[in-house]
Amino acid sequence: MYIYDTIYIVRVKGIVVKQIEAGRYPRSFATHRQHVKLVKSIVEAKEAKDDLVACPKCGSDMVLREAKRGENKGQQLWGCSKFPSCCGVIKAG
Repeated sequence: MYIYDTIYIVRVKGIVVKQIEAGRYPRSFATHRQHVKLVKSIVEAKEAKDDLVACPKCGSDMVLREAKRGENKGQQLWGCSKFPSCCGVIKAG
């Protein structure tokens, strides 16, 4: 490794560290695309969360599960994501 390579690496590392510490990257087309991609993923995650079923007892999200025991063994059901503190259940489909 040449001395110039080392100086370049140290300089680039210093620039990146300053940008991270400042919490902001310089304005450019590449960073704009990264920002747009991040915002789209956040919006899609929120939209997907809106499609979830709400628990009738506590209002939290429901999770699709399969009954392990009882007369409904093997059938799918919506169970509360806060199980075992909440035992809300809805029959699936």
